Amino acid sequence: MLKVGIIDSGIDFSIFNAKDKVARSIRMFKAQDNVVVHSVEEDVNDYLGHGTVCADIIASYDKNIEIYNAKIFDEHPKSDEDVLVEAIRWCLKNDVDLINVSLGIESQYMGDKLQQACSEAYDKGVILVAASSNHNKVSFPAYYPKVIGVGDLGFENANRFVFVPNSPIQILINGDYKFLGENYVGSSFSAPKVSGMIAQFLNANKTLGFTDVIDMLRSKSHAFHGIGALIENEEYTYEESYFPETTIIKKTAAKYFDCQSNTKKTQNIIVLPLNEKSFEFMIDINLEELNSFKIQKEEASFEMYNAPSSFLNDDKHKTFDTLAIGRMTNYLTFNPDNYMSANIQELIKKNKTFLVYDLATKKKLEYLKSKFNSDSNIKYLKLDKELLKEFTLFKHLPSIKIPVIAFVGFGASKIISKQIEFCQILRKLNYNTQYVSSVAQGNLVGAAFSFPLFDFSTNTLNSNERREFISNALRGIQYYHDPDIIVSGLPDKMSDNSKKNISSEAFNFLESLKPDALIAVINEDNSYQEVYEYLNVYKSASGCPVMLFIVEGKSKNIEHLELCKKLEEIAPVIFCNSKYETEIMDKVFQFFA
Repeated sequence: MLKVGIIDSGIDFSIFNAKDKVARSIRMFKAQDNVVVHSVEEDVNDYLGHGTVCADIIASYDKNIEIYNAKIFDEHPKSDEDVLVEAIRWCLKNDVDLINVSLGIESQYMGDKLQQACSEAYDKGVILVAASSNHNKVSFPAYYPKVIGVGDLGFENANRFVFVPNSPIQILINGDYKFLGENYVGSSFSAPKVSGMIAQFLNANKTLGFTDVIDMLRSKSHAFHGIGALIENEEYTYEESYFPETTIIKKTAAKYFDCQSNTKKTQNIIVLPLNEKSFEFMIDINLEELNSFKIQKEEASFEMYNAPSSFLNDDKHKTFDTLAIGRMTNYLTFNPDNYMSANIQELIKKNKTFLVYDLATKKKLEYLKSKFNSDSNIKYLKLDKELLKEFTLFKHLPSIKIPVIAFVGFGASKIISKQIEFCQILRKLNYNTQYVSSVAQGNLVGAAFSFPLFDFSTNTLNSNERREFISNALRGIQYYHDPDIIVSGLPDKMSDNSKKNISSEAFNFLESLKPDALIAVINEDNSYQEVYEYLNVYKSASGCPVMLFIVEGKSKNIEHLELCKKLEEIAPVIFCNSKYETEIMDKVFQFFA
């Protein structure tokens, strides 16, 4: 009978249906004198449920097993390295064939003792399966080459899995599992699914070794992902791998992070803001410098009942194929007979493409499309829980290895313009620069991805989901574009309702970006107290220092000059003058030197 070691929180024998399969149990913990205690008399029962669920998953795959239950934690799935090492060696002394470890130690480096224990298992022909971190961090033993690392991937089919070549996390499989009416989710429950499959392999042929098992998992996987992993330390390096363009992850990344690809059929765009403030940042930007297509801006002052009657008829509007439009439901709903409404309906009939930035507008245009049996393309990216599930494809890509710079402001009207200017400066110097926009219209300014902070769909996400969304997007952008730098930032200071702090959305965004440095944009209306208070919150959210201050205006105001003098004690201050481009790059190079 196959012997399976389960190193976890114990087993609850009152609810575990296969308790007769448990051959031996032990409790291990570190005493006050730092000595690891082995005790068969200590309580080995599971009060967390974690280990019981793992055991149930493995037994559901193959009942022809004996379980060796090593309890090493109670309330949280984590352990001291010494205790984990002793548990692995206890399993080896009991001649197990397979060990499941649904926990890990988050660290950039693997401890010598743990590495030695894993090597002993490998040398003895024992297969060790370990869960990866749920927080996108390097963790051991999952990342050790002689261990089968397993991560969670949100496939709807619970048993569908992906083999990832040249990566420490070789297997991605759905971590959802239902036990006694409760749902359990995460890589902790992905790992025992893989252990269960391996138990089936070994029961069919006990002569299989580590490489044989890897080959069998590869042959039974449902797809091959081109995920290269890069982990650098003194012990080992995984080299970036190159895979065909047809892989799922490459296609998904292109779909969401390739701005030029997403607009490749676009030749001529007209931007119609309809008084929407989220378009204001475009006023001072040359949009055509940022895009491969022709793009024109209409005046932002079209009133609801005064839209121009010539909108479809003059020469300017004859050749455009795409309309990027602001919030327009009022035009179509409350006064359907106005010129604008008539124009929109004619455009729908002419099968024009629409870029829209709110769900209500999309639904109204979809209705008109159906009404007139049109082939119009209505483009709207809804960042919701369904898309988040798709973005789990990027979860196990390498962590961000390049600089990330975030812009913050204190009521500066041109903060987004400054972000885009900075990207242009970097690109002129031949740096591969990718921009992540915090407003929906990022697709009009060459952004690799847009995460609008006040969009209806993003507001349905909780803080953890927002963090995961942005973290996965950054990994996907790094994988797809291989950039030198990523630039992002807030659209403004974004106060909450009390006006005493930045909004939770803004805090969450900075926290998720994990930038290496902040660039703060100030103007003549800012006071030192205001800047100082907001700056502390920005630094707290981002966990990084201010690299420099950019000052809007000519600073003739004495109070403003005093403000700049005080700010120089925190970070360098530069003004928007003829030397601006040279000065900003000098400060960036100095900071990262």
